Amino acid sequence: MGGCLQRVEALCHKSKSFSASVSAASEAGQLEHSQTLESFFDDTGEFFETKNEQPEWIKKVVAAGLVEKGSSVLVGPGSISLVPLLRSLEVNTVVAHWSLLELASVKAVDDEIRCWHGNVEKLPHSWGPFDAVFLGHSPAMAFSASTLFESVISRCRTGARVVINQSCGKSFLAPYREMYPHILLRDLPEPEELQSMINGLPLEFVSFQSDSSAYLVALEVNESPNKTEKDIDNKDISDFPLYASAKVVHGFGRGSKQMGIPTANLNPEELPKEILDLPKGVYFGWVQVKGEGLDAGVQKMVMNVGNRPTFADSDAVTIEVHILHDYKIDFYGQDVGIAVLGFIRPEMKFSSLDALVERIGDDIKAATLYLEEEVLKSYQTDRFFRM
Repeated sequence: MGGCLQRVEALCHKSKSFSASVSAASEAGQLEHSQTLESFFDDTGEFFETKNEQPEWIKKVVAAGLVEKGSSVLVGPGSISLVPLLRSLEVNTVVAHWSLLELASVKAVDDEIRCWHGNVEKLPHSWGPFDAVFLGHSPAMAFSASTLFESVISRCRTGARVVINQSCGKSFLAPYREMYPHILLRDLPEPEELQSMINGLPLEFVSFQSDSSAYLVALEVNESPNKTEKDIDNKDISDFPLYASAKVVHGFGRGSKQMGIPTANLNPEELPKEILDLPKGVYFGWVQVKGEGLDAGVQKMVMNVGNRPTFADSDAVTIEVHILHDYKIDFYGQDVGIAVLGFIRPEMKFSSLDALVERIGDDIKAATLYLEEEVLKSYQTDRFFRM
């Protein structure tokens, strides 16, 4: 187990930032609580996991998630026992937990399962979207249960199931709450309390069971910002790569000044129809800036096609490129060549600037990961950039 634990430490990712949709005071509180959880699980090895769950119960929980072959599923604390059945169903499984030891046990069974060391709220968006999320007893540990549900929705597809499950009933956690009140902040919610937690969120009740033998709640996401290429209305975006060249023009100036993420706005009058007609969303690829005194290397990029719904300041569609390279001088008026290689997500409206910046960070991570794949990396030396 020791060797497996070391490998998990290398393979699992640690969350470094915290929800930007809460106030500064709440954010500080969440940071402190997250650090407390991490120290607790590292020091005690306590998981609050129910052992030896009956196969019938495990099947019932998985059925509540409407899981089928090919589904993408997120498993949180209190739901680790579901993993063997999920894998037998050929489900794409991600496990999030604060305990490295618990994650090591998962990797020991199936090394292909992706593991996240930290809270569900900070799982990279690029690891989703999910068709089902099994939260186990996470609502009892979350600093803000409402924030937990909001973050889960942002990582799900429309129609996804969110399941809260505890095989021994909510009373199972009662003695742990007495021993560790700083870890388990609340009981698993009854219907009225749960309704207040999800009030205003696109979640609706499907089923609720709470008695001495079991606690099982199924919720359904009835509206989500997450779509895949096949979900975008009648748009064929499979014909990558797409090549284009255009000059950089002035935009709204928010990229650098407000968000710390500089973007190059491309002149739409010079772009081909194939680029302008792309579904609104975020894409990735390679880019080259051509100009005197500029680094002419081919760099990774994230490209946004849309009209900035978070700011709601214009209906005009813009093409903005964030280049993953630090240029020392501005290059307005210079020619930029792009090779668009793939789609990350559709355009979304965010509740705050900080939430937008956080999601762009996830987009950048996704683009970086994709462009390290051998086939996509080969486009960095494409003849288009040598013309």
